Amino acid sequence: MNEIFFDGSDETLGDDETFGDDEVLVETLKVNRSVSSIYLAQAEITDTGVKAIAEMLMHNNRITRINLDYNKIGDSGVEALAEVLKHNRSIIHIYLRWNDIGEVGAKALAEAVQENDVILHIGLDPAESGHQCEDAMRRIDQRCEANQEAKATATVEKLVQELKTDGAKKEIDLRSQYIGDAQVQALSQVLEINESITHIDLSNNPIKDAGAQALAEVLKHNRSITNIDLRYNQIGEVGAEALAEAVQENDAILEIALRGNPLTDGSGPEALERIQERCEANQAAAEARAQSAG
Repeated sequence: MNEIFFDGSDETLGDDETFGDDEVLVETLKVNRSVSSIYLAQAEITDTGVKAIAEMLMHNNRITRINLDYNKIGDSGVEALAEVLKHNRSIIHIYLRWNDIGEVGAKALAEAVQENDVILHIGLDPAESGHQCEDAMRRIDQRCEANQEAKATATVEKLVQELKTDGAKKEIDLRSQYIGDAQVQALSQVLEINESITHIDLSNNPIKDAGAQALAEVLKHNRSITNIDLRYNQIGEVGAEALAEAVQENDAILEIALRGNPLTDGSGPEALERIQERCEANQAAAEARAQSAG
């Protein structure tokens, strides 16, 4: 088991009448070394329950994701979690949306994450509005984005070194790794001379036109890559046009997946059609070659 899951019941983590039973959960998390995710959305958790969880997290270096959406958590509970984030370096995602968190809690989180270089996302929807809450949210987002950028850069740097020494590697899986244009550009430099990689998964990242243009340059020269997954990025018509142009002289590429990108306007649809037509032609040629060889 690597996940604690709770989807809502009559129990309340933090209610004096039921907390005695739910202390079992906290004790379990203290000793269970396989749990990496906690899902406690819609569990009626109050500040008391969060404080108990926070105390456990102070001594836990395995849990990476915590979902506490749709609960009854207020500022004092979030302040306890903020103290955790000053010390804990395993938690990378926390979801605290649709609770009763106000300015005090948001400011506590914003302050705590400034020295935390591993937290990647804090889902927060403060119950209060105003300049102080907006400023806290901005500081949280900025810190998380900086951490995402650093993580993505380190991931790609490690991969580039591997590609320079591993001539047998066939696939690259960088889905949901916060990979942006700068990281794709760094990766593209080695892909231009790589002859082993056939499949690249870059789906669900913040790649924009510049990253797509870098990959297009790769496809003008590389003839080992057959499949690129770019679904659910932020590629617009400029990036799509660059890819469409690059594949016209490439007889190896079989698929470039671009679903979920903002390509419904301008020249986006036409570029998608050109990419698809070229890939389908390459697929047909590949099948003909295979049949002939057989």
